[in-house]
Amino acid sequence: MMDIETIVAMNKQQGRKAKRSGKEPTQFEEEDIIQAEEGIFTPLKKITNLGNYIPKGWKRFNTNELKDQLGLPYDWKFLDNGGLFVDSSGFGSDNEPALSVKQCLETISKLFRIRNDLGFAICSEGQFQLTIGVYEEDK
Repeated sequence: MMDIETIVAMNKQQGRKAKRSGKEPTQFEEEDIIQAEEGIFTPLKKITNLGNYIPKGWKRFNTNELKDQLGLPYDWKFLDNGGLFVDSSGFGSDNEPALSVKQCLETISKLFRIRNDLGFAICSEGQFQLTIGVYEEDK
């Protein structure tokens, strides 16, 4: 298991790398969401890793603002800042603290159906879980 200092250092390093590469949050298209709604996890592979970097023109979006509209029975798993805490091992089940892959797909699909302009990126990654940050354009 990784200690918190290692995770923070890795996320900072990834942030510097993402900034140098000019990466931005991943925005999904309709066909990605159709796949997600069918339980196909290919769209998750498209999510870029920004680490702690927030690109110019973007800001974090708090998914908790949409809890009522999403109507998900596991919205208690959303982090206080609106991030999606997700199992990355592939072995997580629906009753664990992190979103399972199935729950993550459902959450992203529902978010897209409400706000198709949102972007998604890994903003923190540990050994068995990661946080997917949700982003909106900063106008």
